[in-house]
Amino acid sequence: MKVAILHHDLEWTEHELKRILKEKFNSDVEMFDIRMAVLEDFRSFNPDLILNRVYASVANRDYNSLKKTLSLLRSLDETFLIVNSFNASLADYSKYHSFNLMKSVNIRTPNTKLYDENYDIQSNILGLGNFPLIVKRDTGGRGVDLRKCNNLKEVEYAINNIKSSEDYTGGIIFQEFHSPMEGYDYRVWIVGGEVILYHKRTLISSNGEAPWLASRSLGSKILPPEVSIPEDLKEFSRIAAESIGAEFDVLDVIKTEEGYSVIEHNPTPNVRPEYEGILGFNVLEKLIESIRKKYLRMEVVLDGSNN
Repeated sequence: MKVAILHHDLEWTEHELKRILKEKFNSDVEMFDIRMAVLEDFRSFNPDLILNRVYASVANRDYNSLKKTLSLLRSLDETFLIVNSFNASLADYSKYHSFNLMKSVNIRTPNTKLYDENYDIQSNILGLGNFPLIVKRDTGGRGVDLRKCNNLKEVEYAINNIKSSEDYTGGIIFQEFHSPMEGYDYRVWIVGGEVILYHKRTLISSNGEAPWLASRSLGSKILPPEVSIPEDLKEFSRIAAESIGAEFDVLDVIKTEEGYSVIEHNPTPNVRPEYEGILGFNVLEKLIESIRKKYLRMEVVLDGSNN
């Protein structure tokens, strides 16, 4: 099996994916840096599978690379099997676009509006309900410039903070605040419409208030699930992943008084080495096995080994 990994910076996840593909599945793996990659590189390599590993959080320091990624994926979609392809990556790179896709199939998620500089702040947040509300980058991740605001002054400060960035030129969004009922969120991993695993993350506080935010980058801890995934959470997550066209997706879900709510999609999640010790298995190995089973059964002729 020939696998192309499209990436920006190489983190532990990408190195581990390459190791598993080569050692466990005897795959021929090539790494393609989005800053240098061109369409002809992929045509020359002719992979059976392309893994898009250009994180949404790349926007925090190199927004233009995400625009290049989308342009390249749109062309690659015509010829190659990609996890994840253009449509899912677009939803990954725009939280506002993701919101609209979920809204179209009645998946509960915080009401979201895109900031419009032509109107005052009061007009921008109209219809989102009472404070608090969330202000963050439309494209980004790892908690950068994410703020829970309790009044108009804090909203204005959050907007100006994002606009002052020299590296980010994307949009700004406002979201209603969905209050979690539990002290953790759910991370639900889906491949091809099937839940392959789930776990929990502890919630943290940003300003000494009740914990509400889940972010490994900011200090949340991974918790193994005590029981198998509830059927209603499984079905809710499956439809949510399907709504953005994701072949592979990791959803951040909280439980509220009104039911489950999707806080974010992560088609390009960052996996940490400690996952295996906490969950009891190699998450990335399970992911690759699931992708092979779902998408490569008919495309790749196996030789009886782990090829």
